Amino acid sequence: MQSHTKKGFGAIELLITVVILLVIGGLAWYALVGKKQETTLTSPSPSVSATISPTVSPSPNANSLSVSEFGVKLSLSKDILDLSYSYSAADPSSVTLTSAKLQSLDARCSDSGHLVKAAASDKASLQPGGTTIGDSYFYLALPNGLCTSDATAVAQDALVRAALKSAVIEKL
Repeated sequence: MQSHTKKGFGAIELLITVVILLVIGGLAWYALVGKKQETTLTSPSPSVSATISPTVSPSPNANSLSVSEFGVKLSLSKDILDLSYSYSAADPSSVTLTSAKLQSLDARCSDSGHLVKAAASDKASLQPGGTTIGDSYFYLALPNGLCTSDATAVAQDALVRAALKSAVIEKL
């Protein structure tokens, strides 16, 4: 007598395996997409943006960026005309500063620094060189490293950093 032995999967076993994998994949996809939508829907962070506008000042080489959420303005050199900021209610103590020219040179350079607002009583433990206005202490925090290795963008980044280091924070 001959003995017949089967080797491999039959059509039913293969079909069951595919169905199980599809069910597991579908559940994973649903969990991932559902979590992203939940995060987007529950995010209470309205954003506000503003751009720099030249102002009349004693120095003809100055511009200012008004940050109405903080009631202050940054007086900057004329070298930086494209500075803007964004404010998020999720982080009410800081606004992100962005140079449009720098960002157009390299998209990774969207964060040129932060204007930070803290309680004046915390001044001793914070970055020196800031300004106290009323009961608040304001200072500029610049990124630690370069945002790019592109030579043109590095030169623009240096220009933006220099302008922010010499910026004056004043009451609106």
